[in-house]
Amino acid sequence: MTPADSWLAGYHAREHARWMQDWLDTRDEWPDAWVEAAMLSDSSLRMTAERAAELNREMIALIERYRAYEDEPDAVRVTITVHSFPNPEPSV
Repeated sequence: MTPADSWLAGYHAREHARWMQDWLDTRDEWPDAWVEAAMLSDSSLRMTAERAAELNREMIALIERYRAYEDEPDAVRVTITVHSFPNPEPSV
């Protein structure tokens, strides 16, 4: 990874955290339906690099299928962030 790539990845990580914080700070201003539809979740799985790449492709394909609904009358922009990376288990 070049220094520029590293900077850009860090920038994206910070922006994603900022977007989530902005939502948390303003969610009371949104209709209940949006508050209930929004989600903050994380999961940890044990897998190979190949399986992680497969999972990433499947998540992106799922998101792309929902582009067909972007022209619905009440549609608003929804941010979906996908992060997957090795995160070694802590020693106990």
